[in-house]
Amino acid sequence: MRVILSLLLLAVATTTTTSALRHPLKHYEEKFRAWIQAYKVRINEGHEWRHRLHIFADNDDYIHEHNTHANASTSYLLGHNEYSHLTLDEFHARFQLGKYARRSGKSLLLTSHATARRQQEEEGERRYMQRQARLRPALSPALPPVLLGLPKEVDWVESGIITPVKNQGACG
Repeated sequence: MRVILSLLLLAVATTTTTSALRHPLKHYEEKFRAWIQAYKVRINEGHEWRHRLHIFADNDDYIHEHNTHANASTSYLLGHNEYSHLTLDEFHARFQLGKYARRSGKSLLLTSHATARRQQEEEGERRYMQRQARLRPALSPALPPVLLGLPKEVDWVESGIITPVKNQGACG
Protein backbone atom coordinates (compact mmCIF):
# COMPACT_ATOMS: atom_id res chain seq x y z
CA MET A 1 0.00 0.00 0.00
CA ARG A 2 2.83 2.41 0.87
CA VAL A 3 4.54 1.68 -2.44
CA ILE A 4 1.37 2.45 -4.40
CA LEU A 5 0.78 5.61 -2.41
CA SER A 6 4.40 6.72 -2.96
CA LEU A 7 4.17 6.07 -6.70
CA LEU A 8 0.88 7.95 -6.90
CA LEU A 9 2.38 10.90 -5.03
CA LEU A 10 5.42 10.89 -7.35
CA ALA A 11 3.16 10.80 -10.41
CA VAL A 12 1.10 13.74 -9.14
CA ALA A 13 4.25 15.73 -8.30
CA THR A 14 5.75 15.04 -11.73
CA THR A 15 2.51 15.93 -13.50
CA THR A 16 2.17 19.13 -11.50
CA THR A 17 5.75 20.12 -12.24
CA THR A 18 5.63 19.40 -15.95
CA SER A 19 2.19 20.92 -16.50
CA ALA A 20 3.53 24.33 -15.49
CA LEU A 21 6.21 24.19 -18.21
CA ARG A 22 5.75 25.88 -21.58
CA HIS A 23 7.01 22.87 -23.58
CA PRO A 24 7.10 19.09 -23.22
CA LEU A 25 9.92 17.89 -20.96
CA LYS A 26 11.73 16.40 -23.99
CA HIS A 27 12.31 19.95 -25.30
CA TYR A 28 14.13 20.89 -22.10
CA GLU A 29 16.06 17.60 -21.94
CA GLU A 30 17.86 18.40 -25.19
CA LYS A 31 18.70 21.93 -24.03
CA PHE A 32 19.73 20.61 -20.60
CA ARG A 33 22.12 18.03 -22.07
CA ALA A 34 23.69 20.71 -24.29
CA TRP A 35 23.94 23.03 -21.28
CA ILE A 36 25.63 20.29 -19.19
CA GLN A 37 28.24 19.80 -21.93
CA ALA A 38 28.78 23.53 -22.45
CA TYR A 39 29.33 24.26 -18.76
CA LYS A 40 30.89 20.87 -17.88
CA VAL A 41 28.50 20.39 -14.97
CA ARG A 42 28.46 16.99 -13.27
CA ILE A 43 25.03 15.77 -12.20
CA ASN A 44 24.33 12.21 -11.07
CA GLU A 45 21.81 10.32 -13.16
CA GLY A 46 18.47 9.43 -11.60
CA HIS A 47 16.47 11.55 -9.18
CA GLU A 48 19.08 14.35 -8.92
CA TRP A 49 19.29 14.65 -12.72
CA ARG A 50 15.50 14.86 -13.09
CA HIS A 51 15.29 17.37 -10.24
CA ARG A 52 17.94 19.60 -11.87
CA LEU A 53 16.22 19.22 -15.25
CA HIS A 54 12.97 20.59 -13.81
CA ILE A 55 14.77 23.52 -12.20
CA PHE A 56 16.58 24.18 -15.50
CA ALA A 57 13.25 24.05 -17.35
CA ASP A 58 11.67 26.53 -14.91
CA ASN A 59 14.65 28.85 -15.32
CA ASP A 60 14.49 28.47 -19.11
CA ASP A 61 10.82 29.48 -19.07
CA TYR A 62 11.62 32.45 -16.82
CA ILE A 63 14.39 33.58 -19.20
CA HIS A 64 12.08 33.22 -22.19
CA GLU A 65 9.27 35.10 -20.46
CA HIS A 66 11.53 37.99 -19.45
CA ASN A 67 13.19 38.31 -22.87
CA THR A 68 9.86 38.06 -24.71
CA HIS A 69 8.40 40.96 -22.73
CA ALA A 70 11.58 43.06 -22.78
CA ASN A 71 11.03 46.46 -24.32
CA ALA A 72 12.84 49.77 -24.72
CA SER A 73 12.62 50.44 -20.98
CA THR A 74 14.23 47.07 -20.14
CA SER A 75 17.95 47.54 -19.73
CA TYR A 76 18.95 43.86 -19.92
CA LEU A 77 18.19 40.45 -21.37
CA LEU A 78 18.62 37.13 -19.57
CA GLY A 79 20.46 34.00 -20.65
CA HIS A 80 21.72 30.70 -19.25
CA ASN A 81 24.92 30.45 -17.22
CA GLU A 82 26.62 27.83 -15.05
CA TYR A 83 23.97 28.32 -12.34
CA SER A 84 20.91 27.55 -14.49
CA HIS A 85 20.36 24.26 -12.64
CA LEU A 86 19.94 26.02 -9.26
CA THR A 87 16.86 27.52 -7.68
CA LEU A 88 17.09 31.14 -6.58
CA ASP A 89 17.27 29.99 -2.96
CA GLU A 90 20.14 27.59 -3.73
CA PHE A 91 21.97 30.37 -5.57
CA HIS A 92 21.55 32.70 -2.58
CA ALA A 93 22.83 30.01 -0.23
CA ARG A 94 25.86 29.28 -2.41
CA PHE A 95 26.93 32.93 -2.54
CA GLN A 96 25.69 33.90 0.93
CA LEU A 97 23.14 36.38 -0.35
CA GLY A 98 19.85 37.53 1.16
CA LYS A 99 18.92 35.56 4.26
CA TYR A 100 22.17 33.57 3.91
CA ALA A 101 24.41 36.64 4.10
CA ARG A 102 26.87 36.62 6.95
CA ARG A 103 26.10 39.37 9.38
CA SER A 104 28.35 40.56 12.17
CA GLY A 105 28.43 43.68 14.30
CA LYS A 106 31.68 44.71 12.64
CA SER A 107 30.39 44.45 9.08
CA LEU A 108 27.21 46.31 9.96
CA LEU A 109 29.27 49.03 11.64
CA LEU A 110 31.54 49.31 8.62
CA THR A 111 28.50 49.48 6.37
CA SER A 112 27.01 52.33 8.39
CA HIS A 113 30.36 54.19 8.32
CA ALA A 114 30.62 53.67 4.57
CA THR A 115 27.07 54.96 4.13
CA ALA A 116 27.79 58.05 6.23
CA ARG A 117 31.01 58.70 4.31
CA ARG A 118 29.19 58.34 0.97
CA GLN A 119 26.50 60.77 2.13
CA GLN A 120 29.18 63.29 3.13
CA GLU A 121 30.86 62.94 -0.26
CA GLU A 122 27.55 63.43 -2.07
CA GLU A 123 26.79 66.52 0.02
CA GLY A 124 30.25 67.93 -0.73
CA GLU A 125 29.79 67.29 -4.45
CA ARG A 126 26.36 68.96 -4.39
CA ARG A 127 27.83 72.05 -2.71
CA TYR A 128 30.67 72.14 -5.23
CA MET A 129 28.23 72.01 -8.16
CA GLN A 130 26.14 74.80 -6.66
CA ARG A 131 29.25 76.94 -6.17
CA GLN A 132 30.35 76.30 -9.75
CA ALA A 133 26.91 77.27 -11.06
CA ARG A 134 27.06 80.59 -9.16
CA LEU A 135 30.55 81.38 -10.42
CA ARG A 136 29.80 80.56 -14.08
CA PRO A 137 29.19 83.74 -16.10
CA ALA A 138 25.60 84.14 -17.23
CA LEU A 139 26.53 84.49 -20.92
CA SER A 140 28.76 81.39 -21.20
CA PRO A 141 27.63 78.81 -23.76
CA ALA A 142 25.91 75.66 -22.50
CA LEU A 143 28.77 73.51 -23.84
CA PRO A 144 32.43 74.47 -24.06
CA PRO A 145 33.59 74.78 -27.71
CA VAL A 146 35.73 71.64 -27.42
CA LEU A 147 32.57 69.55 -26.79
CA LEU A 148 30.48 71.00 -29.64
CA GLY A 149 31.91 68.65 -32.29
CA LEU A 150 31.20 65.43 -30.39
CA PRO A 151 28.50 63.01 -31.57
CA LYS A 152 25.23 62.93 -29.63
CA GLU A 153 25.67 59.24 -28.81
CA VAL A 154 28.25 56.47 -29.15
CA ASP A 155 27.54 52.73 -29.42
CA TRP A 156 30.36 51.30 -27.32
CA VAL A 157 29.41 47.70 -28.15
CA GLU A 158 29.55 48.36 -31.90
CA SER A 159 32.90 50.11 -31.58
CA GLY A 160 34.33 47.11 -29.70
CA ILE A 161 35.15 49.02 -26.51
CA ILE A 162 32.87 46.96 -24.24
CA THR A 163 33.77 43.32 -23.63
CA PRO A 164 31.28 40.49 -23.03
CA VAL A 165 29.94 39.99 -19.51
CA LYS A 166 32.31 37.98 -17.34
CA ASN A 167 31.66 35.73 -14.36
CA GLN A 168 32.48 37.78 -11.27
CA GLY A 169 31.68 34.97 -8.86
CA ALA A 170 30.52 36.22 -5.48
CA CYS A 171 31.48 39.82 -6.36
CA GLY A 172 28.23 40.44 -8.23
